[in-house]
Amino acid sequence: MLREIREATKIENSIIMGGFNYPHIDWIHVTSGREAEIKFLNGLNDCFLEQLVQEPTRGEAILDLVLSGVQDQVQDITVTGPLGNSDHNIITFNIPVVGRTPQQSSTLAFNFKKGNYTKMRRLVKQKLKGTVTRAKSLKAAWKLFKDTIIEAQLKCIPQIKKHSKRPKKESPWLNHHVKEAVRDKKVSFKKWKSNPSEINRKEHKHCQIKCKNVIRKAKKDFEEQLAKKSKRNNKMFFKYIRSRKPAKKPVGLLDDRAIKGAIKDDKAIA
Repeated sequence: MLREIREATKIENSIIMGGFNYPHIDWIHVTSGREAEIKFLNGLNDCFLEQLVQEPTRGEAILDLVLSGVQDQVQDITVTGPLGNSDHNIITFNIPVVGRTPQQSSTLAFNFKKGNYTKMRRLVKQKLKGTVTRAKSLKAAWKLFKDTIIEAQLKCIPQIKKHSKRPKKESPWLNHHVKEAVRDKKVSFKKWKSNPSEINRKEHKHCQIKCKNVIRKAKKDFEEQLAKKSKRNNKMFFKYIRSRKPAKKPVGLLDDRAIKGAIKDDKAIA
């Protein structure tokens, strides 16, 4: 592992993160009484790496680490409650990047709700009256008809800017009961973290189990209702089925510039 860390640090401004099974390291004083952990700490010192997580990520131990050799490269590290059935807490942080903010692209789209269709019908009728029948071929008649419709559309239907950024879609089963349970779980975790008493730990555990059960029930209720309505609304049914399928394209090989190889192991790709 230390050899791979040394190779990774050859990349400028590299950040290393992941789960490391060193539960007995005291990261406040950066010490340990175990030989393997002392060797790991010495290796980090040799690479001029600093470990930035200072709160437990699994039970009372700091197992998930964020390593950086550049001061203030990683900022605002926070540890929040676990995701789903995981027994490891979530770590979030910011990496300040200097650069221009990409401009949001937009396109023009017709606002058909505000179209003047009375005027549009009149223009089309005036333009096509007696001209379609005089067309030399079916192709010419179709071109005349299409151009007339497009011209009338531009004159009679206003256009609006449509941004390409799509709003984030929520899961169809995400109701107010689920949102409330997730919020209670986050609040109880913060309370337990600020005051790690046995009462607060039990309260957070209760909220965690409740949140899991509420999500399971919401999914079950939604899928049962969807199955009942599938004969009348099969589009919605198959849309949900497609959303539950895994991605069709497999994850490609991850090229590692430092090691000059490729990660081919399934677990490494995941």
